[in-house]
Amino acid sequence: MKKKLLLFIILIFTITLVSCKDTTILINETKNYEVDVEEKITIATLEDALVNAIAIAEQSSVSVISKNNSLFTEEAHGSGVIIGKNASGKYYVLTNRHVINDSEEIKVYIGSYDEYVKAKILGYDDKLDIGIIAFNYDKYLGSVKISKTGIVDKGSFVFTIGNPDGYLDTLTMGVVSYPVRNMSSDTDGDKIIDYVSRYIQIDAAINPGSSGGGLFDSSGKLIGINTMKIVDEKIEGIGFAILIDDVKEIITHLEKGLIPERIKLGITVNDVNKLDSLVDENRYEYGLIITNIKNDSLAYSI
Repeated sequence: MKKKLLLFIILIFTITLVSCKDTTILINETKNYEVDVEEKITIATLEDALVNAIAIAEQSSVSVISKNNSLFTEEAHGSGVIIGKNASGKYYVLTNRHVINDSEEIKVYIGSYDEYVKAKILGYDDKLDIGIIAFNYDKYLGSVKISKTGIVDKGSFVFTIGNPDGYLDTLTMGVVSYPVRNMSSDTDGDKIIDYVSRYIQIDAAINPGSSGGGLFDSSGKLIGINTMKIVDEKIEGIGFAILIDDVKEIITHLEKGLIPERIKLGITVNDVNKLDSLVDENRYEYGLIITNIKNDSLAYSI
């Protein structure tokens, strides 16, 4: 039964965490708070909730093993998440493009039954590091619960399940370090930035083999696909997962073996300050100048 409590707390050396019906308050100064106390949260109840969430997420997590037909190529280990099943018993798995592209042979390891099953590539995106594979299996496997959005608060608890260096079904935990980190990249190798992706920055450990595995929130719902980390002797604990919001937009295309098409303006621009002719003439102090327009582009038709 809810009780009205008048809290008058003076903090000297201790921070008191009060769990409320609508919010959590960190009290670090002398104030009066009137709150609805519904339930006391303890370490035990928090642990139980996380263990249940992990059990739910683990049902849909698989390991992805790929290999090229070469005598000198070892198996490459990655991870994946089951997103659904069709009427004929075919399961669909989300993973990273870099886990499966250029692979001649792909297998999925199903931990709950300790079995390896052959899989095939359905499709992968040329911008986002996302791909989908499929395999037939006659036993029941759980499908992941996908969150409505992967945009969560900074400091939210998250966990990953993956296959780092072949250590199957490995769990790592952490928090969201930055909710949405925009990062640009050259996806077609022409040395021109052509795409900006959205990532969830986390401090949960991501290692080789974790790629393609799921990033889950504290309720066990999928909020991202783990894809990379920063490797530098000066930096520790910075990993990234592709935001599930962006992944959901292309799933249907990839299941059909289609490459998602995105509208391109078709122009090449340059900073005016980098063009000596314009700087010398003092015509412009800042801005961009169009240096090229592709013939078959949207910009050319305007």
